Amino acid sequence: GLYTLGLYRVNANQNQMKSLKNKLLINNADLSIDGIVPATLAAMVKMFFRELPEPILTFNMYHDFMNTSKLEISSRNRALLELVHKLPRVNFLVFERLVYHLAQVAKEEESN
Repeated sequence: GLYTLGLYRVNANQNQMKSLKNKLLINNADLSIDGIVPATLAAMVKMFFRELPEPILTFNMYHDFMNTSKLEISSRNRALLELVHKLPRVNFLVFERLVYHLAQVAKEEESN
């Protein structure tokens, strides 16, 4: 998991990814991740976000997020926080979980 070397950099097992994706698409009740290497699970996370029809930070808010880069740091952080809280509820919850997960990965940067 978090201690896996190259967690988000190592190539995933394509057969495992295809099999897991198929199971997820059919809502397989007996879905198990036993035996699936962490790099494959990390690749599935990346694929999930890549294949979303609309990004988590939404097309409509793209320019608002980009415009924050023009602000000074103290104002930028506040503006970003306000924008994140304006996201649709589902987007906000997914974004919050993603940031939490990536913070956990970053904490173990010496291992992964």
